Amino acid sequence: MIETQMREHDWHAAAFVPVSGEQIRNMLSATASGQPPAFELPAGTEIDPLAVSCRRCMRLFSDAAGEPCLPVPMP
Repeated sequence: MIETQMREHDWHAAAFVPVSGEQIRNMLSATASGQPPAFELPAGTEIDPLAVSCRRCMRLFSDAAGEPCLPVPMP
């Protein structure tokens, strides 16, 4: 019998983030030297969320808020 463990949701937002060509070049240089891809945004940068979903159960916030999180098994 497989036991299902209920957890709190782990909410994350998918978003458009404005970046410059210089930020992209710096990120690519960093990844070429073995660092994880990352860049810093200037203070005050506005980020427009497209969707909010749970990383564990893969459901959208609008469908899962207030309900228990039932994680999706990953291979």
